[in-house]
Amino acid sequence: MRGSAEERITSRNVDLSNCDREQIQFSNAVQPHCVLLAMDPATWRILQVSGNADELGFGPARDLPGRRLQDVFTPSDYQCVSDAARKLRYPAPPLHIGSSTLGGQTRDLFIHINNGSLFLEAERQGAHPGVAQKQLYDELRNGIAQLNASTSVVGFLDQAVHVIARCTGFERVMAYRFHGDGSGEVVAEAVHQGLERYLGLHYPAADIPKPARRLFALTWLRHLPDVNYQPVPLIPEINPVTSDLADLSYVFSRSVSVMYTEYLRNMGVKATMVLTLFKGGKLWGLISCMQHSAPRHLNIEVRAVCEMLAQTSSLLMSAKEDAEFAKYRESLSHSLEALVHQLGLRTSTAEALSSPKVNLLSAMDASGAAIFLGETITLLGQTPSQSAVQALAAAIASKVQPVWSSDLATRDVAMDDETASRASGILATRIGQFDTDLVIWFRPEYRQTVAWAGDPEKLVVRAPGREARLNPNGSFDVWRTEVRGRSKPWLECELDFASRLGRVILEVVVQRSREMARLNQDLSRSNRELEEFVYTASHDLKSPLRGIATYAQMVLRTAADLPSVNRERLQSIVQLANRMDGVIEGLLRYSELGHAVIRREDVDLNEVCEQIIELLRVDIESTRTEIRIPRRLPILRCDLRWVTQILLNLMANGIKYNDKEKRTLEIGYLVPPASTVTGRTGPGILYVKDNGIGIAPDDRDAVLRLFHRLHADQKYGAGTGLGLSIVARSVERHNGRLWIESTVGEGSTFFFTLDE
Repeated sequence: MRGSAEERITSRNVDLSNCDREQIQFSNAVQPHCVLLAMDPATWRILQVSGNADELGFGPARDLPGRRLQDVFTPSDYQCVSDAARKLRYPAPPLHIGSSTLGGQTRDLFIHINNGSLFLEAERQGAHPGVAQKQLYDELRNGIAQLNASTSVVGFLDQAVHVIARCTGFERVMAYRFHGDGSGEVVAEAVHQGLERYLGLHYPAADIPKPARRLFALTWLRHLPDVNYQPVPLIPEINPVTSDLADLSYVFSRSVSVMYTEYLRNMGVKATMVLTLFKGGKLWGLISCMQHSAPRHLNIEVRAVCEMLAQTSSLLMSAKEDAEFAKYRESLSHSLEALVHQLGLRTSTAEALSSPKVNLLSAMDASGAAIFLGETITLLGQTPSQSAVQALAAAIASKVQPVWSSDLATRDVAMDDETASRASGILATRIGQFDTDLVIWFRPEYRQTVAWAGDPEKLVVRAPGREARLNPNGSFDVWRTEVRGRSKPWLECELDFASRLGRVILEVVVQRSREMARLNQDLSRSNRELEEFVYTASHDLKSPLRGIATYAQMVLRTAADLPSVNRERLQSIVQLANRMDGVIEGLLRYSELGHAVIRREDVDLNEVCEQIIELLRVDIESTRTEIRIPRRLPILRCDLRWVTQILLNLMANGIKYNDKEKRTLEIGYLVPPASTVTGRTGPGILYVKDNGIGIAPDDRDAVLRLFHRLHADQKYGAGTGLGLSIVARSVERHNGRLWIESTVGEGSTFFFTLDE
């Protein structure tokens, strides 16, 4: 009750709601229409009783704790309880074991076991709603037939609430569906004439807080015959076995939260019964029965019929939703088959999923999609910008296990308004071995006006010196608010489609990876065999070639009277033999790289460059090439032999392939900036830059291939076509990277790294 000293603030100012923290299973009291006994199941010694236990005729309630059940119950009643108790093995809803006359009243007996205690509830029999037994079961039979005949979930629930209203006589019966954020909506209602209708109204999540939803999920039915009851406390307050309050989670007659009863009184409700609806093993919603005119206590027969209807409704729920969306599910299934077919035909997964004929958006009710696989990103339809999509993928990657969805993505992922307008709804599935290998569907914002039963921003009451708590809705006037940042909800069939597609793609990717690994092994073996052949053949050819060149030179020196034409032929033989010797020497080095061990050591690149400059001294001076080293080069851990070969080939090419009158050659080292994520720098970058003839963009990959020459043999000197191939392979063996930047007619820069 609010007083003048109370402070009123909105629920947004409270860090944690009292409702979500309230441990209502430890209420330590029961409703007065029932007597509760808690016993030790091993000794049958009574541990606790409700304060109204004297109604059973066994003497004052305070004298019962410590006595054995067989000492107070008749032998037949004790035998009935003990026989049923032997069948209990784990916590479960109370079991109805019959009725007995206790204290002059007929009471229904229920037992269950929980947290090491055996609970016995002795409930006064409730009134019959005025429906004959046969008529009651006829209603049940006819009701199930009507449920089976319904064709939609809403129609199904409409049938259910009317059947339950007829069976129970409650003045209002509502089907209440939970949304993903915990809020709920009345989707079906049977109500007496003259009462206000709640159909279509929404209720905030705090109206049925998490502890209440947890307890509803434990049993099929909860009954509160009189909202204005006075709770009956347990004696003693602390259970002597557990040294704690008794856990009354499964007790039918457990005293409910004071906030719940205040909430019901604000609605003008005198009695309630709540049935639980499950779908796929999860709490889906509730069927809430209300009596506004007077308290109402239903007997066990009527409650049993209602419980059976709740179980039947839950079992049929998935089938009804499947029937309602049968055509859509079929369309998704055909789309999945077509995508699987395309995955088998195409080598690129992204191309198979984004084909104009059939793609990720062909059947799925989504406005856009994105494919993340390795380093590639493919966007389809209406999506946020690529950078925004990348940020979203990074934010949800760890959530996808293996499917994740949200129709209020702004609650889960930070995004600007423009991104939210196109990605308020997100559905993602994993398609690879890495967190970032994903397929993501997007849905745009779906603005709608929602009618709430009372202000969804409940008032919070804070009295001086007391903790703030939520005040149950005091007004149920309809409040209308515009919902922003939310999309249409994702359906179970869509989640199923995404999950199945993800599994198929993952299987294809794994299969292709295995096939690629096998092909790489075969290729590696073939390359090794080829390298061994090249090495052997080259080694065996060197001696004959050198012999041919030597003998040709001897003939030229000793046969002075040879005709000039024969002398020219012999000179050609010497030149060809020397050129062939150069090619063979290059092949030997290239093949040797395939199996050579890279021996890393500290190498001073300044000394290496000095040696190469001295080796190329004649070419440098004859071409008047200016050698530049802007700053001192570092000492790197690398293989001296092969790094020398890299720099020698690049510097020699820079001098040779140059038609400028003034030639320049620059050798340098770049240090990349530190990563904003790790704070560490990457490997340094070496480069050799010339002002020569340059390389056209289409030729930059080709010049690195074996025996590829861009110019005629006599232009710029006869090359072997092996120098840059050896450079590329030497860099590769160092786990480095080589790339070229060049402008035709202006020069080329060869960049490379030597990762450790």
